[in-house]
Amino acid sequence: MKAWFSLVAAMLLSACAVSPQSQQTTAAVNWADDVDFDAMRVVYGWADNYKQRCSDNRPLAEIYQAADVDDWAKLAEIGQQWLQQCPIDIRIHYMTSMALEQLDEQAASDDHYRWFDGLMQSLVSSGDGATPQTAYVTVSVQEEYDAMYFFQVRPTAQRLINDPLCDEIHVVDSNGEQAVLYFTPSAHFYRLRQAKNANKSGG
Repeated sequence: MKAWFSLVAAMLLSACAVSPQSQQTTAAVNWADDVDFDAMRVVYGWADNYKQRCSDNRPLAEIYQAADVDDWAKLAEIGQQWLQQCPIDIRIHYMTSMALEQLDEQAASDDHYRWFDGLMQSLVSSGDGATPQTAYVTVSVQEEYDAMYFFQVRPTAQRLINDPLCDEIHVVDSNGEQAVLYFTPSAHFYRLRQAKNANKSGG
């Protein structure tokens, strides 16, 4: 799994600790602005409306359908519209950057690639994924699968373990080499607890 380890090593950066919050966000994002990607993942990833903003009706299938027929204009339009709603979507930033490059909109492409790179660096700097104690911290299970997509590995088995609570995922790369990765989707666990508590209160 040399390709995976090389990618992770290239992306590792030191990250500042940030605290969970449920801040709601509505302002349009200027992709050229400087941004703290650690804080951005917290603001959106821990928001009470994360599922509505970043999971429900995620247009990934439409993105890939447009890519399959080289409809870069449609892909860019879908991607840019979605990313204003969910600016921490790592995979759609990457796909949008690719589409804009095909359309010779290099500056816009570079902006989205910078966001993709910054968000991935934020994720991989949260741990090394090698043990439950050093699991990658993600904002959702969806982000786990996006990370594995860019690590160029495919999940073959998964289980939830305790002490500490995290996802243990067995993966294989294109050469057939196997490994185990650990992810802690902390914000996802938080939302599950909030929903459980709300159901108890309502009952």
